[in-house]
Amino acid sequence: MQSEKEKYLESLPKKRVGSGALFLNEQNEILLVQPTYKDTYEIPGGVVEKNESPIEACQREIMEELGLTVTIEKLLIVEYQKQEYDDCFMFIFEGGILRKEQILQIKLPPQEIKSFGFHPLEMVGKLTQQRLYQRIVKAINALEKNQLIYQES
Repeated sequence: MQSEKEKYLESLPKKRVGSGALFLNEQNEILLVQPTYKDTYEIPGGVVEKNESPIEACQREIMEELGLTVTIEKLLIVEYQKQEYDDCFMFIFEGGILRKEQILQIKLPPQEIKSFGFHPLEMVGKLTQQRLYQRIVKAINALEKNQLIYQES
């Protein structure tokens, strides 16, 4: 039997949360991954699970998708998205610059990620969904200006 507190907590609105990282190479190109389950490219990241912080989710997803252990510390952008079927928060953290040695260590899970590559910003807009592209542009601005950006879409 549920307690009153459990009933109350269950009655509260639920929001999806996504968390990803902006990685660059030494040429300032952006790392994108190509998931097996969609046509567009993404930055490394994914859904934040129950009782997991956005940073923990980001680090876990980077390990799962790239096989890299990284420490994520700096938040670049938080975006609130209101959609017809639900709403969510999307976080992008600074992943840093991946050096050649790190790039060579990337190991993709073939069931989840087809490929990865580094792309100039103008190409990113052609490979990703427009919402993600706009978020990436804002994340780069936040990185360059050393600030945090909040936006709603």
